[in-house]
This record gives sequence, C-alpha cells and structure tokens, in this order.
Amino acid sequence: MPLTDSLWLDAIHAKARIQILPAEKQGREITSGVRLHASFGRKDLHLCQLRVEGADSAAPGTECDITLAFAAPRGLGNRLSPGTDFVLVVEMHTVANGKILEDLRRKSFLERLGF
Repeated sequence: MPLTDSLWLDAIHAKARIQILPAEKQGREITSGVRLHASFGRKDLHLCQLRVEGADSAAPGTECDITLAFAAPRGLGNRLSPGTDFVLVVEMHTVANGKILEDLRRKSFLERLGF
C-alpha cells in the first residue's frame, strides 16, 4: 500500500524503535506500508500503518526504527509519549515489541517527512 494514501497523510504520527520477534516466535518480515495494530498494554488495538526507516522492510529477529501513522486518534491519549512500550499485533499475534521515541503530532507534515 502506498504511503501517500489518505490514512498516511491525515493520521497521527509517532517515531518508534521495534524489535521484531524471531520467526520461531511468530515474528515476520515487516514491510513499509503494512497496516497492523498497536497495543499499549491493554486490550485496546489501534490501527496503524508503518514505514520502516531507511529500508523497505525489516526481517524477523531484527531491530529497526519506524514511523507509525494512526488512523483514529480516539483513545491514544498520552500513549505516544517517548518511552511508552507497545506491541505490534497481526491477526491477534504479537510480532514485535516497541518503544515510542517521539510523538510527531505537533510537527508539520513536511517536518514529519524530514524536510
């Protein structure tokens, strides 16, 4: 899915670092543009689209920096504060553990893209 679609452009953004679980623990390759859910330690799931920074994808068992775009801000509250832990979930299985690095809500769209 292209990162220029309306979800990416109109969303709430955050930078994070994730550790993808190894393949034997249900980790899977994560590609830029994939849509999945983030959970912040509760039963809540927040739909997001992800961009792997500096690459098109990241392999199981690796660590990488990502930008998350959340489609619906309702319920996010202060969950995007730096240092907040979360997990990425696909089909009700945790595929990666992460930590928020930066809440980008107050940055312009061009700043979020690095311009």
